[in-house]
Amino acid sequence: MAIEKMQKVLIGGLREDLPSLSRRLQSLSILHMAQIQEAEGLAGAQTSDGEARRKLERIEAAMGFLKNYHAAKRGMLTAKPEMTPEEILDYDDEAVFSAADEAMALEQQLNSLRSEILQRQNAVAALAPYAKMDIRLDAVCDTPYTLMRLGTVPVDALEELKERIEPFSHLEVFGEKDDAAALLIVAYRKEEEELRLALRQAGYSEASLYGKGLVSDEIAALNGKISDLEARREAAGAKALELALAVMPKMQIAFDKYSLLTARDEAGEMARGTAKAFLMTGWIRKKDGEKLRKELFAVCPDLMIEDVEPDEGEVPPTAIVNSKLLKPFEAVTDMYSVPAHNGLDPTFLMAPFFFAFFGMMVSDAGYGMLLALGALFFLKKVRPKGMMGAITVVVGLGGISTLIWGALFGGWFGEELLPALWFIPMDEPIMMIVVCLAFGVVHISVGLLAKAFMLIRDGHPLDAIFDCGFLLCILWGLPLMVLGLDFMMYVALLGVVGILLTAGRDRQGILKKIMGGFSGLYGLMNYVSDILSYTRLFGLGLATGVIGMVFNTIGTMLMGSPIGIVFGIAVLIVGHGFNLAINALGAYVHSCRLQYIEFYSKFFEGNGRAFVPYGYRTKYVQLKY
Repeated sequence: MAIEKMQKVLIGGLREDLPSLSRRLQSLSILHMAQIQEAEGLAGAQTSDGEARRKLERIEAAMGFLKNYHAAKRGMLTAKPEMTPEEILDYDDEAVFSAADEAMALEQQLNSLRSEILQRQNAVAALAPYAKMDIRLDAVCDTPYTLMRLGTVPVDALEELKERIEPFSHLEVFGEKDDAAALLIVAYRKEEEELRLALRQAGYSEASLYGKGLVSDEIAALNGKISDLEARREAAGAKALELALAVMPKMQIAFDKYSLLTARDEAGEMARGTAKAFLMTGWIRKKDGEKLRKELFAVCPDLMIEDVEPDEGEVPPTAIVNSKLLKPFEAVTDMYSVPAHNGLDPTFLMAPFFFAFFGMMVSDAGYGMLLALGALFFLKKVRPKGMMGAITVVVGLGGISTLIWGALFGGWFGEELLPALWFIPMDEPIMMIVVCLAFGVVHISVGLLAKAFMLIRDGHPLDAIFDCGFLLCILWGLPLMVLGLDFMMYVALLGVVGILLTAGRDRQGILKKIMGGFSGLYGLMNYVSDILSYTRLFGLGLATGVIGMVFNTIGTMLMGSPIGIVFGIAVLIVGHGFNLAINALGAYVHSCRLQYIEFYSKFFEGNGRAFVPYGYRTKYVQLKY
């Protein structure tokens, strides 16, 4: 539940030890690599020939082609294979590269076939307007006494052209396409100049047609060729599908293998050195200092490892530690921003509220059971990791919260199947609004307390009182006064006077300080707006219940006959499935919004850099140790 203290280290050693050091650092996964500053006489210490990167690019190119065929056959609930890092790095990939070459050849063949098909389809499209022409294409040519022109003119210019060239030519129209008339003109050669001028003014475009015989015969021949090419393309596609199903899983393992090897090369590229020695630097958790030295000295006894100060303006990465229960909620914050290294990890403050808000916004116990069981099934079946795994756990916990709130409010698939353990929001809307606003006051108060803690930690206790304490007096004094605690009026008044006297303390001059105080009081309206935002907890929960009731009513109305029972059940399944999906999504989004806008705005310092230690990172294989 905290941001770890970080330490920058400088590692130096013999250049010949760099490969073994890089391998050990990768297995440790505790060093966040940093670029070492340029220095005279130091160059890149990388000794790799780049073979791993080239092989990775070959595999990636083949997978880019084959995934179009493999994705359609791979199930959404297919779990990733599990392998140790050693098994991945020792994986025999000889067959993978021969398959990659075959895939590239198939891609080239398919691209060539597509190009040929498109070329012939364009030729058919160009010939189509002339399909009725009973003259061979190779007969359309000039003679010593006549000219022949085959092409198109805009339809609206056709009549004028006919009238102009009629005295010395014959014009035949075969069809129209895209507001252009396809025509053949036969004219006297001696009128060539007049014909050229008339055609230019009419917007004539000469046809460039494929073939020599009759147009109808050429179209038939082209269509036959297109059919042959399509058959070849289908055969190549089937072969690509067969290849994808056979080798894609192997390619994915090989991809991860060469990703790990490429990461080693990149780690070497981060180092600087001479012909005999190297230097590299990075960040570790302060608690990992002894472990780093012990593990690296065991591999390379001649190493130098020193704690160093950050470069000027350099910001340490942010490493967060949380319990197993809270860790999935880090994904909610990560989607907003990484906490600053000297800030406060909000996870332990945010998680209980996110849990409560999600359940309140769905507030149907039946839906909660489905969400929790669905998330559990997905976790067991697919075993997602990273962001997807964290969000799945958060949604599953949200399902448990939904079950609790649904039982409290008496919501079971849109009906009151069991008595409410607390009250029914639709029967007592004022009570529900009060509960929502109370959550808002508590949520915002926790945010202000977090800000006060940070100010006190940084040596500004008076600022904590002025900027947070007086606000808390108002936030709690006014509601409790309304509830009958008369003495809380004085607490609220203390807050008002305190803000009036201290909000402008940083300004110069009495008048500006007074104006700052009134501005601070006016800023209380923002807090009123923030608290009112929590009524969305009621709005979304109400929408879930009402929509569920509507689907129940429709489904029941349809169940008056045997066939109606089938349709009624279908309506209930589809309707409740839709209601669950759309409202669970809404609950997640709006729960995030309440954290980001109303809560984090009070204290959160973001724009940090995530701590990403150099280690084993895979895309397709689930690592096991």
